[in-house]
Amino acid sequence: MFRSLPLMSLLLATPAFAHDFRAGDLTVGHPYAFETTRDGQAPQGYFSVTNAGAADDRLIAIRPAQGEASLRTAERFRHMVSTTSAGPITIPAGETVTLSPTGPHVSFTAPEARIWSAADRMDAVLVFENAGEVPVVFNVEARKSGMGNGHSPN
Repeated sequence: MFRSLPLMSLLLATPAFAHDFRAGDLTVGHPYAFETTRDGQAPQGYFSVTNAGAADDRLIAIRPAQGEASLRTAERFRHMVSTTSAGPITIPAGETVTLSPTGPHVSFTAPEARIWSAADRMDAVLVFENAGEVPVVFNVEARKSGMGNGHSPN
């Protein structure tokens, strides 16, 4: 009995660590943003979207609880990284699309300058063409060593 107690605790705690959100055939996996290091620095949001359905869907907008957000894509030219509008992002049927520091991502702009710290949360609604509105929570995480400006590993 006591030998299985640690295993049972782990199994029961697993849902607490789950950070997925579902709507119809879509699963939004682990929305997160890195902490910022100075006031006014725009946090960037990342996550994956898996489409288990038979039809493509598109991420057309994001509405944060505070401030604004836009879909952006990071492009590297020589040793410079710039971002441009990503427009709607297609989620093909049967595939997973990942929003990451080196590709499409969400750029948040807060109504006031502030520093985003690890353990902060940003509530938002992802708007899909077919699946509709999906409320999600972006967890703010500490940068791992080797991460530069949040757009690419150093």
